[in-house]
Amino acid sequence: MTSPVAGHMLGACLLACMASCAPDASHVDVGSQQLDAPDVPAIVTSWNERATSIDQLYGRGIFQANWVDDAGGGHVDQGDIDFWYEEPSNVAVRCSKFGDTISLFGSNGTAQWFYDAGSEVLYAGELDPDQYLLIASQPFSAQLLLNVLGLRAMPAASQSASRWCESERCFVVDFPDGSTLWLDSGSVWPTRRKLLLPDASEMRIDEDPGRRLTVRLPDQPIVKWPILPGSITMTINHEQRAEISSLLVFDTFTGEVEDEPMDRVFDLEHLKQALQPVEIRSFNDLGSSPTSESQE
Repeated sequence: MTSPVAGHMLGACLLACMASCAPDASHVDVGSQQLDAPDVPAIVTSWNERATSIDQLYGRGIFQANWVDDAGGGHVDQGDIDFWYEEPSNVAVRCSKFGDTISLFGSNGTAQWFYDAGSEVLYAGELDPDQYLLIASQPFSAQLLLNVLGLRAMPAASQSASRWCESERCFVVDFPDGSTLWLDSGSVWPTRRKLLLPDASEMRIDEDPGRRLTVRLPDQPIVKWPILPGSITMTINHEQRAEISSLLVFDTFTGEVEDEPMDRVFDLEHLKQALQPVEIRSFNDLGSSPTSESQE
């Protein structure tokens, strides 16, 4: 018969053995290496702190859109892009080529608009956060662009959401909203993300880690300046459409916007006066479904 003392000692030994054999969630054995698993809650916190640290932002760069027309023909559009942002949701984008405006898109939290310089038509209407345009066959909205640039909060996720992906040779984190991110061991910022869009398509967002940009913030020490992705490739996959992709490469991001027209780019009435469009149509003329198609 085992004594109570011996029984307690045996139980303690068993618990110690079980603890030593349990998997360590903070490390993963990959071949002969032991890699540090990402601290998912800390990564989400860092991401969200970065998103909320930027009150105003101006960015300048180039874009390339690869798209397919209804007949299956491939096209490539390239040009310059100017981007303005004012929290929480004011967004303005100007696409141009050789200095001439191609299109303007904007949202000021209550209204949204799209100006097609080719037809000189301005589409304007109430803001619908779930409405997407298809510009050059690619989904576009203010909220989606802010998400792509890392200016929207990431949903909470537990440490158990992380897993090792052998085929990608990196860690993968799955979020409750269906989004996914890919992380190298020891990295805080993902190199790839996946978003689920309302039309059941998937957007894969690939960052070039070597082209990340530091955002100069006024009245903030340099250690507080956030880092944003400077080169982003977006690829859209849908079972009923051909794969399409686009590229954004920014050469500058800055929070010092005193020289930028922040009081005008989010003002729809000012834009109407400045643009003098030949026609103003309802934004719903571009479509009212969650993925509305433009006149491209």
